[in-house]
Amino acid sequence: MKLKIKFSLIILSIFFSNNIISKEINKSCDELLRENKYEEALKTKKAEYKAAFCHGQAHLKLHHYDDALNNFKLANKLAKNDIDHAMADLFEGITLKEANKLDEALLYFKNSISRTGVNKTFKRLNLVEIGEILLLLTKHEEAANSFLEAYGLAANDDERAFNLDRVAFAYASMRNFTKA
Repeated sequence: MKLKIKFSLIILSIFFSNNIISKEINKSCDELLRENKYEEALKTKKAEYKAAFCHGQAHLKLHHYDDALNNFKLANKLAKNDIDHAMADLFEGITLKEANKLDEALLYFKNSISRTGVNKTFKRLNLVEIGEILLLLTKHEEAANSFLEAYGLAANDDERAFNLDRVAFAYASMRNFTKA
């Protein structure tokens, strides 16, 4: 009887230790991203939208822009709903911006607005990104207009405040402090 109990305890301890170890090994890509373990995140499988999107984010954090862009394009193909398409689309544009391909990113975001349909949130995010790129290109008046348009789509006070802050920054950059 004692042997049976000891054997059962050994089996249980092995079972629990294997579960703890396998939990550590099988972390999802998202968990690894949250822990800033980008290289490990890239070792996860990417057969579905969520994994391809996660790989794109990891590559973006590692400044591997071509790989990030390819993963976001794959995620866009694997997306099964409009929100997933819009997220992948948004991050494709952000990747172009981060890669300092500003003219290409600007065109991409402008085209992306037409693909967002009636989704105000993604339209606003695209307009904000357009404004940020225009600021980088020192097209301050156009940037202010983009942020003002995004302001009209803001869903809450934080978004409105952010957009007005960027409008003020654009006007201040033009030394137009009365509008800022």
